[in-house]
Amino acid sequence: MRAAPAALILTLAACAAPAPPPAHETALRLAAGGLDVAGTGREIGFGRAPEGAVAAVSRLLGSAPDARRRDAGCETVRWAGGLELAFRDAAFSGWRAMPGALPLRTAAGAAPGGPPLSLPDGIEAAVAPDGSVAALSAGRPCP
Repeated sequence: MRAAPAALILTLAACAAPAPPPAHETALRLAAGGLDVAGTGREIGFGRAPEGAVAAVSRLLGSAPDARRRDAGCETVRWAGGLELAFRDAAFSGWRAMPGALPLRTAAGAAPGGPPLSLPDGIEAAVAPDGSVAALSAGRPCP
């Protein structure tokens, strides 16, 4: 009978949130259909309501957005460090990642500021004159 409390504790520990990524990584992975939560199989997919998407990204990055802008039917929410989410018709519609303090990358390792690598369909790269990736984007970011 004494094993039951220990088994319950182990079961509850297994249900805990995943451990945060190392300091040089973020839990977010840039993906063609939105943002993946690394190591969990979960995603913050395009079509999600703005409040839920912003809250989830803020929680995973450990900071609130530092800027919001609405222009021509598109709302942009930006975090210091290089991530920008776009919302159209009250739904998450796209993202743009620029070089900055956030170590954002795709599952294959493509990252803003890094060398151009092969990208999955649906993710676009803007290349800087020096050949590095100036920005990555997917979906329908705001202009």
